[in-house]
Amino acid sequence: MSGVPTTDNKRFMYSILWINFIRKPISLFRNNKNNKNCEINVAWLYFFASSYVKLQDAYAAETNALGAWKTIGYVAPGTADTTNGTGTTTAFVYSGGKTAPTNTCEGPIPEGKACGDMGTTVSGSSITKGWIASNRAKLNECNPGDHWDISAAIGTASNNTGSVAYTKTALATECEQLTPQFSNIGQ
Repeated sequence: MSGVPTTDNKRFMYSILWINFIRKPISLFRNNKNNKNCEINVAWLYFFASSYVKLQDAYAAETNALGAWKTIGYVAPGTADTTNGTGTTTAFVYSGGKTAPTNTCEGPIPEGKACGDMGTTVSGSSITKGWIASNRAKLNECNPGDHWDISAAIGTASNNTGSVAYTKTALATECEQLTPQFSNIGQ
């Protein structure tokens, strides 16, 4: 099986993500001041972040490496700009799609290949800010331009735990309060 997910695998992954998302959507919110639009926008933020994490996990399980959006089968939400690896919705600008992983290889690398290409053995991989969501409008106390991001590491890049280790952060405290469960995505 190749490292790139097939259409059937993507459909399966998205159906699992959607089922997990709709089970507990209300527990995701705090301090929303009864702002229905804020609830909906933040719910989508959780969904798209979870989608990225699940696809990265599946790709890493097959290859022991991480991949950019196109490699793992992640499609930017909203209006996608594949040239820049971004997507735009009414509430957020999603970016990080072109962020390439930094791979560590063990053993010799065949001539004409790079670490992470077929025929190499990747022992570690990391991506800094491989997924970013910047809000376009004020969401409660979270100002436009503030953002949430996800970085990832696997193998020797993450103390070789055998699974992907994620670092999820919100730029501003006000945004963290709006999304208290963001740091738990993928755990």
